[in-house]
Amino acid sequence: VTVEIKDGKIVNITVDASNETAALGGASAPVMAEAIKTANGMVGVDGVSGATMTSNGIKAAVQKALDEASGAAAWDGTYTAGTYTAAAKGKNGKGKKK
Repeated sequence: VTVEIKDGKIVNITVDASNETAALGGASAPVMAEAIKTANGMVGVDGVSGATMTSNGIKAAVQKALDEASGAAAWDGTYTAGTYTAAAKGKNGKGKKK
């Protein structure tokens, strides 16, 4: 995943789900990205039914990027402006998610 932060807010999340099953994991990627962006973080964001492993992989990668954006060992609730990239394992194996 690539997460873009501006003025302390998530303004864009890009997920490369090209290695995922198109109808499940691939279809869940934009849904997850929008939900996380709307929530401005992970709090209250559920996975997509039928694409649990991909959803969890996206959430894990976004969390890594948010941790990096906060400049803390674990997310501290604040973000530094910038673009952050992280990877996590989805259903069809580990791959860099951009």
